[in-house]
Amino acid sequence: PIGTERIPQPNGCDSLIVESLTLEPTITASLVGDANVCNGEATTLTFNFNQAGSFNVRYFENDRLVELNDISDDFTLEVSPTMSTIYRIESVSSEDWKCIEIGEQAQVIVSDLEVDVEVQELSCADTNDCRIGAIVNGGIEPISIEWNTGDASEELINLGAGTYAVTVIDAANCLFEEQITLEEGNTLQFTANTTVPTCLG
Repeated sequence: PIGTERIPQPNGCDSLIVESLTLEPTITASLVGDANVCNGEATTLTFNFNQAGSFNVRYFENDRLVELNDISDDFTLEVSPTMSTIYRIESVSSEDWKCIEIGEQAQVIVSDLEVDVEVQELSCADTNDCRIGAIVNGGIEPISIEWNTGDASEELINLGAGTYAVTVIDAANCLFEEQITLEEGNTLQFTANTTVPTCLG
């Protein structure tokens, strides 16, 4: 806009000054992409700017400072953190814009799901006194446990010979599967086939 300002002088003569002002909008730079992932899984972060232009960005991955030059709105970055990480913008500069505010940050939580399967109280055949437990460590809540018997608890009791399978899935869709076979004999024996946690597609 253009404005006029009148400045009084001691001698009674006024000075007339014509001013031309340029008002720029405030730019907000945000980093979005909150996600829960399995260890080793990649996810995407997006840098958002509410105006067009070229921007130089300095951001933190936890305590590590990273620089990106000449990026624009909706710039995407693929990350594969090995631990839960907060990504936050430290500073933004641009030749196109001067007033730039820092907006949202992003957090990627990495699941450390582990499951220990324990078989206890092996006894004589036909006694049905075996117990199998799936002890869940880590992972991201909520965590679901499903047995091929239809049970959803961490432990099965009063078991006899047979094959028992457990599937554990957490909020990041990290998957753990194990199959245990109890065999009859003078004493019950068991064998286990284990699948380490993976990510569901």
